[in-house]
Amino acid sequence: GAPFMTLDVGANQIGLARYTGGSGTNEITFEYVVGINHTSLDLDYLDSQSLHLGFDGERQGSIRQASSNPTKDAFLDLPFPGSEGSLSNSADLGVDSRVPYIDAISATSGSYAT
Repeated sequence: GAPFMTLDVGANQIGLARYTGGSGTNEITFEYVVGINHTSLDLDYLDSQSLHLGFDGERQGSIRQASSNPTKDAFLDLPFPGSEGSLSNSADLGVDSRVPYIDAISATSGSYAT
């Protein structure tokens, strides 16, 4: 199973960011696909326990320390959302999946064609 992170993307909505890479490094990357009605002015994960190892039905995922002891599991607790070191504190990411709409159209006089 691959690790994933739960994201706070609006009222009663949870987004999933799936692990995409970083094995053997001190940084791992995740990909999040914006879903219908996902909205956040300052994207953050759901809570300090939002980093999950994942399970594919056969194997549990793992995140190991990138050190001289790579068989030791990494500490998975994240900074509390909004606090120093959290996603929303470290990056300015917004999500808005609302369908755009036109409120008004104005034009000058003339000839128009489609």
